[in-house]
Amino acid sequence: MNAWQIVLALSSPVVAVAIAVWTLRRGDKTAKLRTLFELQERYTAAEARKGRQLIHGQISGILPAAVGNLEPETLAQVGSTLGIMNTIAVCVFSGLADETLLFQVLGRSYTGTIKAAAAYIEWASARRGYDAYRYAQALGNRFSTRS
Repeated sequence: MNAWQIVLALSSPVVAVAIAVWTLRRGDKTAKLRTLFELQERYTAAEARKGRQLIHGQISGILPAAVGNLEPETLAQVGSTLGIMNTIAVCVFSGLADETLLFQVLGRSYTGTIKAAAAYIEWASARRGYDAYRYAQALGNRFSTRS
């Protein structure tokens, strides 16, 4: 074997590994971007938008004890919207979505909605016996420190 064959034999696996890692990282970024668009679509869908409007219009500023007096349809809509927000947070914390990009796209709205929904979240958690939307709250808190 001459020197070029030896260099080629030794460098080929290194190049192959480098290409594989680069492709994997690129694929991961593409998947995170795709996830971001899907989450944004769910967050801005008409049903979720209506839920956010109810949170800001009927939940914000009331006491947790008063939440139970709201219409069942309102409670269901708000719960559904917070469920979507909790799913978004789970995707961020599990690494499926890029937190920085999500903050840039939804951060202010997300944080404001979580703060406005505090009475509902407390009411639902007490009623269910567990912290119903803890991931959404945790992500809202992280976003609020970035603002």
